[in-house]
Amino acid sequence: MAALAARVDELSRRLDQLTAAPTAEPRAEAAVVPVKRGRGRPRKSVAASTTKASPRVALHDEITAVISELGPQTAAELASAIAARGRYQPPRSGKPLDAATVNARVSNPTYRGRFVRREHRIGLAVE
Repeated sequence: MAALAARVDELSRRLDQLTAAPTAEPRAEAAVVPVKRGRGRPRKSVAASTTKASPRVALHDEITAVISELGPQTAAELASAIAARGRYQPPRSGKPLDAATVNARVSNPTYRGRFVRREHRIGLAVE
């Protein structure tokens, strides 16, 4: 018990030395700068505003690229392959890409001519 008490005293003494040691420079108090808030509606996600360096890749272009590389796949397989590539970032919502989003894009009348469905798989339309 005496050894334990001696050890606690030694640790206490070392702690006092560390906290009582003078610093090389006195610390200047950091000035509190108020955060400037933007006006209007806030942005939907922070990730979208911080990824300005890389250009956006459209979902239909990513779907086309994945099908070109891997062949026809289901919507779920396409969604996971696109997520694994990491080039496509969902706009605004920040919600991860899922099969429903891929199905919606393939079924969209604007892009419907690019894709064809066969046996529950999505492939490229022959041009």
